[in-house]
Amino acid sequence: MNNETIWKKKKDPAKYYNKTDQNKNKNPTMAALAKITNVTEEFDSLSRLLDEIEALQEIFLNGFIIVDIKKLQFIKTIFNSIVSTPSDFTFASIEKSFLSFQIKVISELSIADDLPPCIVEIILNVPVNYIMKNDEKKESHVNVVVIKCEEISSEEKKSIMNQIQEISNNANDEETLYVLFQTGIDKCTEMVESARKTRLFIQNEMLQQKIELEKLYQQSQIPILGRRILFSHHIIADSKRSAVCNWAAELKLSGFSKIGWPGLILVEGDEENCKIYVQSLQRLRWKMLVVRGEQQVKGDMGQSLDDLRVIKNKRFIEFGKNQMSQFAQTCRDYDLEDLFFAALKMKPKTNDGNKSNNNNNVNKITTNEKVITKKKKGKNKKKS
Repeated sequence: MNNETIWKKKKDPAKYYNKTDQNKNKNPTMAALAKITNVTEEFDSLSRLLDEIEALQEIFLNGFIIVDIKKLQFIKTIFNSIVSTPSDFTFASIEKSFLSFQIKVISELSIADDLPPCIVEIILNVPVNYIMKNDEKKESHVNVVVIKCEEISSEEKKSIMNQIQEISNNANDEETLYVLFQTGIDKCTEMVESARKTRLFIQNEMLQQKIELEKLYQQSQIPILGRRILFSHHIIADSKRSAVCNWAAELKLSGFSKIGWPGLILVEGDEENCKIYVQSLQRLRWKMLVVRGEQQVKGDMGQSLDDLRVIKNKRFIEFGKNQMSQFAQTCRDYDLEDLFFAALKMKPKTNDGNKSNNNNNVNKITTNEKVITKKKKGKNKKKS
């Protein structure tokens, strides 16, 4: 049963229960009320209010809470006691402190995005005679006590409360509790959706600005490509072979290595990453590890590091123990033969096949060696 059906059923109980004898039998009390013609306006008002409360309980289920439950129970007791003599009932017979009670609805707003749910709480103060014609009884209006919602500002909540209160003040001889609650829920939903969309828009704008700033920063930087050629007594251990290849990939360095005796490693990439790579390898145990040559290529402002690479796609290749010639040919293919000769302490060849006296064809090649060695601690030390 939808909310509209429940509301039609409860709004005019006398009319509803007069429709068929079957309906009358379902609720003998209300069937009897339907036959009573001499019913005071005050009794009718109270009867309609209690039916309205029952309808709200069906509509909002566990979200509907009667704050002043003892007051309402007392009012129900009075109502049940005078059902047989409704003409004798007046609100003046009820103690003043029981002439109003508070009810509350707690609802989870239906927000249109994937953000966490938002809860709204609305409390109304309901006079027991609020459904009566109140031309001269303006104090009998339902009053909005409070609206609670963490994502709505105090000013926005005040605005919603004023809108609900205006609906209540304009009501006359009609049930309005459902309308007041639902209006508050709808208004809060609109406010929260608007606030979340605004916040999301601002976040996206900030993210876009951050991306643009990072892009401008990168464009304003002058990239420096570094290269290193390392010579080792040998590269045999699986752990070292793995470190040579995997650490290069992690630092986005291109290059290749040759395992066996001797071992050679050539890398290129960001200059700072080249430094980190060499320092990391030097922390491992080696019989000998030396940087035999290095190059730095300074780019232009706005140029990317990848534009300076000669080994594209950040590839790293491992050559086998007997593949020194392939290693050398690969160096020639990438115009890095100077580094290869530096690794073997050989002078690079000139175009006529003779050995050259300089090795600075690409950029300055530093051949100052930084040798990492480990002293033997025993006669039969296993090779690493």
